Amino acid sequence: MDNTYEPEVVNEHVAAEIIGVSVKWLRNNRRSPSAPPFCKIGSRIRYRPESLRTWVRQQEVVNG
Repeated sequence: MDNTYEPEVVNEHVAAEIIGVSVKWLRNNRRSPSAPPFCKIGSRIRYRPESLRTWVRQQEVVNG
């Protein structure tokens, strides 16, 4: 049995670490269509780890 726990959502600091960018980059590009999707829970911005990993895979450039 796998006992690893992954939260449903993470804050921008953890999100930045997951995708390898700065928190400043996430903040500055949040509304850009090329940025990873986020959730707004009340006034808080959160990211789903699964969505972050999907976003990273979509950034792959083949024969670029």
